[in-house]
Amino acid sequence: MNRLMLGSLSIFWIHIAQIAHAASPTLADDRYVAEAIARTAIIWDVRPADAYAAGHIAGAVNIGDAPRVLRDENTEDFIATDRIEKVLGAAGLDPKREIIVYGSRGSWMPYFGLYTIRYFGGDNVRVYHEGIEGWTAAGRAASRETPTTAPVALKLEIDPSVAVTTKEVVARLNDPYVQIIDARTPQEFAGEDIRAIRGGISRGRSTFPMSRTGSIPKHRPSFRASR
Repeated sequence: MNRLMLGSLSIFWIHIAQIAHAASPTLADDRYVAEAIARTAIIWDVRPADAYAAGHIAGAVNIGDAPRVLRDENTEDFIATDRIEKVLGAAGLDPKREIIVYGSRGSWMPYFGLYTIRYFGGDNVRVYHEGIEGWTAAGRAASRETPTTAPVALKLEIDPSVAVTTKEVVARLNDPYVQIIDARTPQEFAGEDIRAIRGGISRGRSTFPMSRTGSIPKHRPSFRASR
C-alpha cells in the first residue's frame, strides 16, 4: 500500500485519470454506457449515498462516497485489502467484469474508482465523465430504486504497475521526457492553501488545476499515479 500517493487528492487525480492502457480507451459517452448496461456491465456510482438516492443510472450500484469508504481517513491510503474485498464484494463489484464508473459531471471521484479497479487487477473499466448530469441532459431517465445485486466473493490481487514509488519519481525529476503535473488549485501549488496531509510541491512540477477539466477531451496522454 505504500506505493500509493493518496496524500493530496488533487495531485493524485490528474495522474489517475489517465492510467488506462494505451490500447484501452478511458472514457465512455452515454451511448456506450447504455450499450454496456445491455451487456450486463456493472455501473458504479461513486457518489455519497444521499446523492445516489436522489437519482442514479438505473441498475447502478453504490457503496457510498467511494474515496471515503475505501481509504483510511488519516493516511489517505487504501484500507486493508480484505476490507475492500468485503465492501466491493457486498455490492457485487467484481474488478474482473466490465465496469463503468460515474459520479457528478467533471468530478475526480469516478477516476478514483477507475484507479481502484485498475489497482486491484481490473482491465475493462471506463469512466462516464459527464456523470448523472450528462445522463439526464441526454434525455435518459434516472432512477431512485436500489437494485438487488448478488454479492460476490473476491480475492483481490494488486497490480503494482499502476502506481510508482517516491524513489521512482525522484529518479525521473531530471528526465526531460517525463513531466510531473500538479492538479491542485493554484493556491495549493503556491503553498497558500494547505489541504493535504503532506503539503508542498515537487521541484520541476507543472500545474494544471483539475478544476479546469470540467469537460475534457476523449484522447489524452498516459500518466501513472505517484506518491
